[in-house]
Amino acid sequence: HGLKGTAPPTAQPTTPNVSHKLPSVSLVRHRLAVLLPFRDRFDELVQFAPHMQTFLRSQDVDHGLFVLNQVDDHRFNRASLLNTGFKIAEAQGYDYFALHDVDLLPMSPLLDYTFPQISPYHVAAPWLHPKYSYSTFVGGILLMTTAQFRRVNGLTNLFWGWGGEDDDLYKRMRKNRMYVQRPRRIVGTGSPLTRKNALRHIHGRRRQRDMGRYFNQTVVAYRFDQVTGLSDLKYTLKSTVSLVVGNVNVTVLNIALHCNYQLTPYCDVPNQEQT
Repeated sequence: HGLKGTAPPTAQPTTPNVSHKLPSVSLVRHRLAVLLPFRDRFDELVQFAPHMQTFLRSQDVDHGLFVLNQVDDHRFNRASLLNTGFKIAEAQGYDYFALHDVDLLPMSPLLDYTFPQISPYHVAAPWLHPKYSYSTFVGGILLMTTAQFRRVNGLTNLFWGWGGEDDDLYKRMRKNRMYVQRPRRIVGTGSPLTRKNALRHIHGRRRQRDMGRYFNQTVVAYRFDQVTGLSDLKYTLKSTVSLVVGNVNVTVLNIALHCNYQLTPYCDVPNQEQT
């Protein structure tokens, strides 16, 4: 499938990929869990679920769609939801994971969702993502195996509100000497993959992102978190609901995240009397 590249073991995560993905030598039938951090995004999910099932079936990828629905009253925490979804899906026998935005649709068949046996595979490469083009970007859609995700202790749990958690994940991968595979970048008018044809962004303009920074959050956002992650994740799974969205079976995990107020007092929007 596609143009998944490889790089030598000493390469850094930003190394461009110039060769085909090595073929898998395993006869194991891998199972992909598509993890969708979620809150009040049903209109995007209605578009995402049928599109994604068709897309993954075209690549013969055995998969399940997991909606990680944050039901507590805290600010949104994408990274902790992904940690939670990983733990639950891993226990169900899935062995690799797509950390996937629900408002980003893969459009080109050259975007490869098969098992990333060598290193994490960033589907939404900086030269393909509709909005973000900086070289260390690893957000949007990232494929990781169980071993890769555990090696970096998952994602940080310190980021409440919008943004920052993917940059911290890049630092975790770099610290663990992991490079990132990406779709092959071909420069020129004849490129089969471009920013226009690879991905479709369906984020509603009316949606307001939580850009607030409270208490010491700005300091935390620029500090590399080498402590929190899978190892200290705390949550309550309120319920699991099987949902059919456009004739597609989706598993909804209703998740209440726990906030460590001493560590992250900014997990709630403060009132005016607080600082």
